[in-house]
Amino acid sequence: MRFSKITLFFNFYCLLAFIQPLHAQKEKEDNSQVYMYKKDWSTAANIDEAMYFTHVVKESDSVYIARSYNKNGPMIRQESFSDEDLSVPNGRFCWYNKNGNLDSTGWVVNGKKDNDWVYYRNDKTYLIMRYNLGKFANKSDYDAGIYTDADGNTIPLEEKRIKDSIEWNSVKHEQVEAKYKNGTKAWQNYISENLKTPDRLMNILGRGKYTDVVLFMINKEGDIDKDYFLMKSCEWSGDMEVLRIIKESPKWQAAKQDGKPVFYRQKQSITFEVN
Repeated sequence: MRFSKITLFFNFYCLLAFIQPLHAQKEKEDNSQVYMYKKDWSTAANIDEAMYFTHVVKESDSVYIARSYNKNGPMIRQESFSDEDLSVPNGRFCWYNKNGNLDSTGWVVNGKKDNDWVYYRNDKTYLIMRYNLGKFANKSDYDAGIYTDADGNTIPLEEKRIKDSIEWNSVKHEQVEAKYKNGTKAWQNYISENLKTPDRLMNILGRGKYTDVVLFMINKEGDIDKDYFLMKSCEWSGDMEVLRIIKESPKWQAAKQDGKPVFYRQKQSITFEVN
């Protein structure tokens, strides 16, 4: 997995203290809606009395993503649903701490946990729970150094790692990571030339450096897969801009394993610097 960081510099001359980004309890614009809440998460009548808000985006007829935010701060959680009423959990779920760092994330299929659910502490993984459509499959506890299977059998994680490594290396594998069409420099140029610092971010956060870290998947065709999410959130408008840049990325050269295209996870850090 490749990690790169791009710092973008912006001059800030606007003297406005705040530009209100949310104008109604349910505002439809670009297939999205906004809901505002008070401190106790009861409905707020307007943005002034709101402490939190939820931004619901319709990605497709079967993908609705609800991101809840502190009014002037980072994301609190991301939830995904397959219906407009937000009644059928389906897709990526994320929870964030007060600083906007990812606490935990996992995938849901029709209301049931599926595949890996990853838990973080100080940006490091300390627990991975794996499910198979709601059924516990195994657990990797990095604090205790223990791996537990579906039947409750346990072995040291290091022993499990060595065993898996031996099995993997028993057959020679050729792996090629995904690559942006014209290389790393071209990828950096794409972000620098297309990313715009939002007025809302500048007006609310003021001078300083504000970083988002986004994790996204490149599919077998070299396109950005629908499963992209933030590992670090700074503020709603900045987050939306970073996600837009990732979503609209031109094609990549797909990763390959043993000559066959495979999915590839990419991590990208983007820092807004307001001077």
